[in-house]
Amino acid sequence: MTTKRFSLFAIVMAAFVLLVGCKKEKEQENTIMQSSENISMTILSEIAKHSCELDFKTTVYKMIQARFDGDDNVLCKDVLSKTKDIADGSIMEALQYYQQQGLFPQIYIPYYEELQERKTEENIIFINAIGVDESQVAFQGYCFENDTIVETPYLIDEEYAMNHEVWVISLNERVDENGNPIITGNYTDSINGPRNEQSQRSGRKYECVQKIKCPNLSEIEGWIKGAPELKCVCYSHKWGGNLTTQYFFPNKRKDINNVFWNVDNGYSRRMYYWNTADYSNYVNFLWIELDDSGSTTTITNSYSIPLETGGTNNITYSVQVKEQDIDCGSFTPYYYDGLVGLSYATGLVTWIDEYKN
Repeated sequence: MTTKRFSLFAIVMAAFVLLVGCKKEKEQENTIMQSSENISMTILSEIAKHSCELDFKTTVYKMIQARFDGDDNVLCKDVLSKTKDIADGSIMEALQYYQQQGLFPQIYIPYYEELQERKTEENIIFINAIGVDESQVAFQGYCFENDTIVETPYLIDEEYAMNHEVWVISLNERVDENGNPIITGNYTDSINGPRNEQSQRSGRKYECVQKIKCPNLSEIEGWIKGAPELKCVCYSHKWGGNLTTQYFFPNKRKDINNVFWNVDNGYSRRMYYWNTADYSNYVNFLWIELDDSGSTTTITNSYSIPLETGGTNNITYSVQVKEQDIDCGSFTPYYYDGLVGLSYATGLVTWIDEYKN
């Protein structure tokens, strides 16, 4: 009887300890999230405060027009390097918080070119997009009035941003852990220019990605994040690993949202040299949309290829990603599939290949 009571007591105590532990862990997670939100709001507040100054705003516009990574954005640290008089302790500490994690806050202006053509004169609206659920269609806006940051009485959606100037404070997804632009590929290798080769593959040539589109871009990249950052991993089971990993960064959302974007200014991107003896007749293309935030994790991709003796060979491989990255699916081109110049699709990404020297 004593043993049974002791066992019951032990079970109750274990459950209590587990409950308390989970509660503390949840409280710690909430504290971290609140801390990150406060830090990102510090950045927004300082940027908003100085956006009223003509010199500061002009500097932001000039640096956005340079499109250092192709999109309509500029890193906050780079703006501050040009306007050192406003780089006070609070914003520098806030930026350092993210930079220590290899993350770089930026100012992104949706529909920048269209708005500049209209030259609208009105208060700038700000959105804090750091840590938000980008699948939302509308977000809390902020503006700088009477020397303070106030919330807008309405939410800001994409339609509003099409017609009014909105500065989105977000994390850049096109730079490495040191804040340098990621090299997407060397398109100068593709010397033959664009062409549409409607034929099956023959001989040893390069498999090239010519055009890409996202049938519904909002499924993988919200409007507050700008154009998508696509990563393609080409995997060969016979080779025993990745043949190549390539990055594709279109300049504008409208360039790839349910329309074909011409890769590397129409010159196509060489992915790999088709060597069926080493790679087999199948290479799997896995597409990932980069958000480059959260902890490092692993996604597992699987595909099947037919065996000459009948049946199929089921192949599985893993790729390291960030928690917020999106698996856009994969497709396995077959050397003799006759689809060169037509298209392959995962559902979230569609692309057209070329086969050329």
